Amino acid sequence: MYKTCEVVGAFLHCSRFSALTIVIYRPGSAAACDEFFDDLADLIERVATYTNLLIIDDINLHLDVRSDAHTIKFQQLLEAYDLTQHVVGAAHRLSHTLDVFITRAEQTVNSVLVDPPVLSDHSQIVGVLSAQLPHPHTGTRQVCRCWRQLDLDELKHDIQQSVLITYPSADVDEYFICYNDVLRSLLDKHVT
Repeated sequence: MYKTCEVVGAFLHCSRFSALTIVIYRPGSAAACDEFFDDLADLIERVATYTNLLIIDDINLHLDVRSDAHTIKFQQLLEAYDLTQHVVGAAHRLSHTLDVFITRAEQTVNSVLVDPPVLSDHSQIVGVLSAQLPHPHTGTRQVCRCWRQLDLDELKHDIQQSVLITYPSADVDEYFICYNDVLRSLLDKHVT
């Protein structure tokens, strides 16, 4: 789905806790580009409604270099969605912070441990989240549309060709039902 990074997502379930967990890998062999930040913004926008969210990244950006343009852009993106990055200090054998542990700002993170690199050039990161929820979590299904792919000219054309325009009902109630059905089907066609 994304061209600049690999993304895997799953729900993490425990007895009193559930979180959408997303793992992202952006290869360090290529420089970060605007397309990566667009992909990341799109991903975060799609999961923005989940209360408990955990994003674990190997984004290969030097987040310890606060003046770096990519670091600034990354931090601005997190702030826009009220997310917090918890890894502080070196998480790579070359002493950079390339890996992240991101949660919602209001989520309680008890600790984040960054072990020295042993099996890889990256550190193992272990985070402990608070599992205290005010009420039992119940799952809900959310449908998010990628509005960026909407072609307004094609949508206008399809509306002009629809029964809303070509065979409008004289009955207001029937027209309203037709309006809902046609627009929903056109949105399903144009925006997945």
